[in-house]
Amino acid sequence: MIETIYYRVENNRIARIKEDIDTSLWQSSLDWVDVCYSDLNEVFEFLSFFPLIKENREFITQPDTYPIPRTHNDYLIQNFVISQKSNIYYSEYFSLIVIKDLIIRITPIDNDIKIDIPESEHTINLFKDIRFYYVYKLMTEIIAMNISSLIIAKKRLHSLENKLINKPDDLSSGEVMSNHTEIGQLADIIEDQHVSLSVFTTIFEDTKYENDIKWLKNRDKSFKELTRIIERLEEKTESFRFQFMVIQQEASTRKINLLTIIQAIFVPLTFIAGVYGMNFKYMPELEWEYSYYAVWVLFVFISAILIYFFKRNKWFD
Repeated sequence: MIETIYYRVENNRIARIKEDIDTSLWQSSLDWVDVCYSDLNEVFEFLSFFPLIKENREFITQPDTYPIPRTHNDYLIQNFVISQKSNIYYSEYFSLIVIKDLIIRITPIDNDIKIDIPESEHTINLFKDIRFYYVYKLMTEIIAMNISSLIIAKKRLHSLENKLINKPDDLSSGEVMSNHTEIGQLADIIEDQHVSLSVFTTIFEDTKYENDIKWLKNRDKSFKELTRIIERLEEKTESFRFQFMVIQQEASTRKINLLTIIQAIFVPLTFIAGVYGMNFKYMPELEWEYSYYAVWVLFVFISAILIYFFKRNKWFD
């Protein structure tokens, strides 16, 4: 399934074109096109009229292998990573193809990043080249998605912290390690986005686009702030993991202490039982009528003394 969304600038306003536009007219009548897909292979058939699509098939189908944009005299292609809609900690990609007077974005159909049509003319008038305006809006949407993802990640970490304080026995090591790993994955996504935008802005180092580049670099500053936030979140996640490990270690230590105490109590009892378990011919106590009961009294007395000693010295704490 393929869904296309067409945009054109009319009188300094962005208009969404509702009717289908023949592919042969895209460059002459449109400014950008969003090609949304559920099956990427269908995209290559749909856009087969562009030779560059066929030439760069591997670049688009394996975006994680090609993080650096591919440039040509007639076009530029760059892959951008974003969080999946169903799971913010896992990545998916969209490809941006910049041709003269046209931008094509190839993106998963369930992607949440949609370019809003502005109410006023102000923002678009600040850009000399509409392609830069599109990228600016695209980055704004990605930043908004990242902020939403960071809020979700923070809430999850806060929930785990409360669980560690109030119900530590209900918190599993799997939950802790999964959170730690996935926060790292989210950090990688945001960092890769920052790198992609920085690389993109350096490609167009041209004086005639100086003002447009300036606006994109303003978005770059926002990414730096997001990077700072995710780094702080990673630090808190690592601290939380360390606290969990300390609590787990303390719990294990308490169990080992208890086993050690039990063993210490039974050592003298075992010694006594071993002495009277010897098969010597002359053992006076064996002939005594109350020797069995006396040994039991001795067992209880020794155990009580040892338990009292351990408790008084707080060995059970």
